[in-house]
Parts: sequence; C-alpha cells; structure tokens
Amino acid sequence: MRTSFVLILSSLVVACGGAASSPPGETTPASRAGDGCNVAPVALRFAWPDGMRARVRGVDLTESAFADGSHPMRGESFSELRLEVSAEGDARRMRFVVDGRNRMRSQGLAPDIGGARPTLVLDGAGTVVGVEGVDEMRRALEEAVARGEIDPRSVAMVQPNLTAQAQLATAHAHWDWILAAWSGQTLGCGQVVRGSARVPALSLGATTPTEVDTELELMGVAPCGEAVVSPEARCVALQVRQHARAASLRDALAGFAAQQGGDLTGATLERTIDLVVEVATLAPHRVVVEERSSLTWRAPGEPDLTRNIVDRQDYAFDYSVVPTPGGEERSTQIMFDPEGGGFAVFRDGQQVQLPPTPACRAFVACCGAVASAGAICGILVAQHQGGDCTEELATVRTIAAGGEGEVPAECR
Repeated sequence: MRTSFVLILSSLVVACGGAASSPPGETTPASRAGDGCNVAPVALRFAWPDGMRARVRGVDLTESAFADGSHPMRGESFSELRLEVSAEGDARRMRFVVDGRNRMRSQGLAPDIGGARPTLVLDGAGTVVGVEGVDEMRRALEEAVARGEIDPRSVAMVQPNLTAQAQLATAHAHWDWILAAWSGQTLGCGQVVRGSARVPALSLGATTPTEVDTELELMGVAPCGEAVVSPEARCVALQVRQHARAASLRDALAGFAAQQGGDLTGATLERTIDLVVEVATLAPHRVVVEERSSLTWRAPGEPDLTRNIVDRQDYAFDYSVVPTPGGEERSTQIMFDPEGGGFAVFRDGQQVQLPPTPACRAFVACCGAVASAGAICGILVAQHQGGDCTEELATVRTIAAGGEGEVPAECR
C-alpha cells in the first residue's frame, strides 16, 4: 500500500509540470515588502483602467515528501505572459496571453492548456463574476492528447478542472483575494480584518469549497517598480492568511479519498497570499500564493503515512508596456522623481521627446512644478500619439488644481 500511496500523491505535482527526485526546499511566504508597517491608513479601491497592459513572469513550484523526508517530488515551471484588460462599463475583462514560455496548469493564477487560457469578467468591485474560454481549453487538451504530448495520468489530473464551474472556482480562489477582498477597505498598521470564506483546496487537486478562517492585513509600504498604472505612484504590501477548518477540509477531500484504498485520517491546509499593489487601483506588481497542506493516510496493516505538500505561485507584473496605434508593443521605461515633478520616458532605450509646441512646453513646465504629477506625466508622455499636448496639459492642470495650496504659475 505504501507504493500505491506514493503514486496517488505524486499525481498532485503533475499539473505543475513534471517531477524530479530533489528534496523539498524552503519555500516560505514572501517577506514583508516594505520597511515594516510604517504607512498611514490607506483607502484601497479597485480601479483598473481600460487598456491596462503588463508583462507577467511567473514561477510555479510544487514540492512534496513524506513526513520523514522520503520519496520527495518536485515540479517547477515558468511562464512569460501578457496581461490584457478591457472595460465594459464598470466591468473589466482580463486575460493572459502567452508572451514567451508557458506551461500546462489547469488551476492557479493563470491556468494554461496548450496556450488556451480563460478570460475573466470582473465587476466594478473586482469580484470575478464570469469565466470564458473553457471550451477552448478542453479542445486544446484533446489536441495535445491526439499529438501524444500528454500522458494519461496527466489527463486524468487535468481534465476534471476543465469545466466552467471548476475554472470559476479557481478564479475566485485567487483573484477575489487579490482584488475584491481589499476594494473599499481602509486599513491602518497593525489592523487585522478577520472573517471566514469558502475556498477550494487547490493544491490538493480538489475544487470543492472548503471553509477557511481568514485574516487580511496591511503589512507596510512597498516599492512599485519602474512603471505604474495610477497617477498616485504609491504601493503597499498586503497579506491574506487562510486556515482550513478540519471537518470541512475532510469533506472536500471525501471524493478523492473514496477513489483510493485506505482511509484519509487527517488533512490540513494553510494558505498565504502576499501582494504588492497600487493603492489607487489595486493594480498588482507582485503576487505570491502559497498553500501548505498535509494528508495522513491509513491502510489496513500499514502504519499511518503523512504527505506534506507545498504549492507556490510567484508572479511579477511589469507595466512598462505601452500599446501603439498599430497594435504593436514597445518596451517603455518611465522614470520620475518621487520628491518632485521631474520625469523622463525612454522607449527602446531612446528618450521620448514631445513636439516643440506651446501646449507641450506648457505641459512639461506644469509637470515640473507639481510634485505629485511626475508619475502621471510620465504615463501621459508614454501614451502620447502626436498632437500639441492639449489633452495632456488639461490633465496635469486638473491634478494641480486638486492639490493643496496655490496652483503653480506654470500651470495657469
């Protein structure tokens, strides 16, 4: 029975991409991204702009071993994606497209089956309300099977997750805790928001909702990165902690247990989500989702066996991607002085220069005089598509008029 149990639990790493015989490493959750909790209370809201784009690099890692360290398994995969967001009224549609390497995974932050990925529909509060594209994922799996690119054991693991219900569950388990759980919250240092929820035990291959106790906490300030989405270039580190209730977790895994020999006598699940997001929009710059779980199995005439499993998803978002009128994308870097209004924009290594019109000169002068305008001025220049900067000048004047104190002469 010990051998069959190893085979049963080794399937839990299949969806992550392959197994190796190296022992599990240390995969503790992401540390606090700032200098401790030294930020005044912040009001968080979901406000993704239409047309938001980001390059996204991901690492998915699954490791498992028995409690005594024996029979270790490891699956690791990498992905290079592009996030694309479009608006439909207050709703947002988001999807990932392959922009380099990809990997097969039917669950997680960005599921992928041969390049086929779901499109998520978010309401105005950032809650996932719909998922599209599951039929394409199923067809991609069938084509991979026909080409002999996937083994039967992997098919058995992946196929049950390619339903609208399962994809909606995995989307809720990730994106609702990145967006909707925080939108509308005003949090201060040391303040913990406690509650409960029903979340799938994804690392255990089950999408049956499991009751968890939750904690939300503002961890401190955090660097945003080289490019930002919102005019307010301010990021914070947030953390979600979830602990599965034992009875609910056992019920969620009952179907899995019934298919195997022996009895599942114990199960635990701890989930941590570490985020770096922009305060004004909840645009993510870093997302780390980690699930730590264990299963204890008993077979007739055999000692109890406990398998420990770690599933970690780590994604970094780079917003220095600006769509051009022709639909192509260029590598754009926006630099600004957080202490003042100075900024510079580089596209493909060359500094972007605005045309020498009166409105463009006035726009640059106003930007330099408004300390809080550096980030938005950089974004406006990066998105400039010709013309005399009249619209850009109007935008930065609005920012100046909305601040405290007298409007600088350069902005009048």
